[in-house]
Amino acid sequence: MERNAMNLLKAAIMALAAVPMLTGAMDVILGASIFSISGSALGEAASKDPVVDSQVRFWGAIWFSFGIMLFIAARDLRAHALWFRILCAGLFLGGVGRLISAFAAGLPPAPLMIATLVELVVMPLIALWHSKTLVRRQTELR
Repeated sequence: MERNAMNLLKAAIMALAAVPMLTGAMDVILGASIFSISGSALGEAASKDPVVDSQVRFWGAIWFSFGIMLFIAARDLRAHALWFRILCAGLFLGGVGRLISAFAAGLPPAPLMIATLVELVVMPLIALWHSKTLVRRQTELR
């Protein structure tokens, strides 16, 4: 049972890691023109601004790397437990930032609202699942 729970968690995290890898790669490739695709009010003007375009590509690469780190951590959740929890905490803090932005600037399009929910609700639940699964495993080994 324990092994099945850990395998299910591992599969879920690996699937989740595909999101930052895919969207990060899209940001690097498309730059700020991604804003016109995502429904941003900035539209095409953003892709002509060198600062905005540079920042989107830079943070896209960081986001892509985050996905790779999440994927690697998921391969061995016991050995990479600390790093996995740090990554979960980073995503949660990103969700807090999105929530602050929603209050300050208004609600974003639906895909970003879904991302916010994942960051604020799903990631803490996955981190909790991970912790409980590891604690059960350590208890069984004693």
